[in-house]
Amino acid sequence: MAMNNNNGVVKFTESQGDIIEKKEVDKFSCDRSGQWYLPLNMPGQGKTMASPEGCRQRCVNTPGCNFFNNFPKGGCHITAGEDGWIYHSTNPTRVSGSKYCRADCDRSGRWYLPLNMPGQGKTMASPEGCRQRCLNTPGCNFFNNFPKGGCHITTGEDGFIYNSRNPTRVSDGKYCRADCDRSGRRYLPLNMPGQGKTMASPEGCRQRCVNTPGCNFFNNFPRGGCHITAGEDGFIYNSRNPTRESGSKYCRTD
Repeated sequence: MAMNNNNGVVKFTESQGDIIEKKEVDKFSCDRSGQWYLPLNMPGQGKTMASPEGCRQRCVNTPGCNFFNNFPKGGCHITAGEDGWIYHSTNPTRVSGSKYCRADCDRSGRWYLPLNMPGQGKTMASPEGCRQRCLNTPGCNFFNNFPKGGCHITTGEDGFIYNSRNPTRVSDGKYCRADCDRSGRRYLPLNMPGQGKTMASPEGCRQRCVNTPGCNFFNNFPRGGCHITAGEDGFIYNSRNPTRESGSKYCRTD
């Protein structure tokens, strides 16, 4: 049952009125509808400032936390969620959800520091490629991807800054959800064993990979051809027949 008050709040309760209704949570997609998980702060925790992914990571790293609430100006609140959830139309969250959901990577221009972790330097990659590099590098927690493709990965122990003269294109924790690649690359082999070409949208192709055991990457072509692969042979650029969109099964399609 939904109950309204005069403060723009819609609170969801069971008909008995004594137990807050628990929403079934999609663990892989964070929520952008504006909802708050309650109580806003769990005991011993207050407001901090973070990106959606940083807020989610804070919840992951806090014993007893199940949900996070991230607001438009960066306010981060974490909670066990035992009091359910509400919609607050006058102060909606920017992103909220389960600690297991995948928040979009940050596009505010921030750098995570130090820019490079020991033994690592600049490479060239898409946002998703840079995130994957961090994911595959022991000790890496954050990545910085710049407008021309520069990729830097870091432990992040020195926090972050905003550099208005040279902002990042995309940056965040290694588990954030970066955009899929639109540079034309193909992940190889083109088809994994037992799988061939199907027809699908980029999102449909990504979902096919998600639902196929052993698949890590997808290749979607301009006319809709969809190929899925484990990606063990890396990737190439084929200028004569570029993909429309490709990437990890966890990336965000257009």
